[in-house]
Amino acid sequence: MRILFACGGDPTYIRNAVILNLLRRSHEVIEITDSSRSTATRHAKLALRLLRSRRDYDLVVIGFMGNYLMLLVPFLTRQPILFDMFLSMYDTYCLDRRRFAPDSLAGRLLFWLDANATRRASHVLSDTHTHAQYLGETFHLPPNKVTFLFTGCNEQFFYPRQREPQLQRSTVTVLHYGAHLPLHGLDTILHAAKRVEDNPDIRFKIIGSGIYTQNLHQLAGDLELDNVDWVPFLHFSKLPDEIEAADICLGGHFSTIPKAARVIGGKTFECLAMGKPTIVGENPANRELLTHGQDAYFCPMADPDALAEAILTLARDAALRDYLGQNARQTFVARCSAAAMAPTLDDLITRLAS
Repeated sequence: MRILFACGGDPTYIRNAVILNLLRRSHEVIEITDSSRSTATRHAKLALRLLRSRRDYDLVVIGFMGNYLMLLVPFLTRQPILFDMFLSMYDTYCLDRRRFAPDSLAGRLLFWLDANATRRASHVLSDTHTHAQYLGETFHLPPNKVTFLFTGCNEQFFYPRQREPQLQRSTVTVLHYGAHLPLHGLDTILHAAKRVEDNPDIRFKIIGSGIYTQNLHQLAGDLELDNVDWVPFLHFSKLPDEIEAADICLGGHFSTIPKAARVIGGKTFECLAMGKPTIVGENPANRELLTHGQDAYFCPMADPDALAEAILTLARDAALRDYLGQNARQTFVARCSAAAMAPTLDDLITRLAS
């Protein structure tokens, strides 16, 4: 089957990359993507390429950040359109990052943009069942119009390495990485670090930066933390080494932002794929995939006392860390790997194109 794939975001972004990989396993893919740094430039180039594109395809897949493309694409084709609503513009900028008030002009425009995209799509993809339910309720979509597909990860990078036995390690490293966004709840992590500071064998490593970085450094200073190492930037190719070197990974999310309970953190999939013991937020999205004490360690969200206790429990029990890590890898292979997710996407594509 010939499939046209286009996305408004970077094609190497994990959600786009995973879906492209799944499509290429069984289909011929015509890719229209652009990696320009400027959003306006990127969308202008994409619009021109879409207008000039050939029409001999059976299905259109619009990937992550394709909300703006859905203003154009439905008028260019009569073929079915599968739209990946991995991110709601309205939810992200009004309720998550709170850049605009929901009832402001910008907020109403973003809501309309999301609603238009989901309405004009033949079918909508989401990343968890919980998120799919939210999208259906918010944008009045029938349940049979939304299918969830876990995010997964780049399996060429994230896989188990030969590791040093946990029992031989003298220092326990707790790792968090990613953009510093309110969604992730890094303030909870820093407060948890303060609560375990009397354990000199536990150190935190926080990799990344973002709009919240200055606030986090201010908080760390106020707490007088000396058990946290900051790494502002790390090339993607080096990330698996850091994950492997860690004893405990923080998958999150740990904030009280409603979206945090509806999605599974991208880093969670990467840590599971590498077979690492991972602490995640106690929420409906994570429960769709994981089981506390079996393949992950659950912790109430926005609760630094509970997070500190979870870290101490895993830090003191190397056997439990190994047990969780081994089962985490098994869960990833069974539920989130490309081989596991491909049949779901292929079945959906067959139904849409028939």
